[in-house]
Amino acid sequence: MSKSTDPLVDTLSVDTHRTCRNCGTHVTKQTIRVFGVEGVLYHCPSCPSICARDLRQGAGKDPDYDPVEDRGDTSEHHPIFNGKGGDGQ
Repeated sequence: MSKSTDPLVDTLSVDTHRTCRNCGTHVTKQTIRVFGVEGVLYHCPSCPSICARDLRQGAGKDPDYDPVEDRGDTSEHHPIFNGKGGDGQ
């Protein structure tokens, strides 16, 4: 059997490339299907500083995802949850 020379076919081959592109951890087909894009997973739960919230926000689909910049507001920034009350004081 000859190997494909088409890079798109090789990229989409989930069975032979079931690893995170960022950290190299082996991941399941289901993880790639849910959090990745076109058979590619750019970040996974094993990546340093990536959490489930990041994956829900699209970290697995975005090779340039940065948790510090892309995570958005956390509860520490929310006026009700940071102990300052609703008026931000």
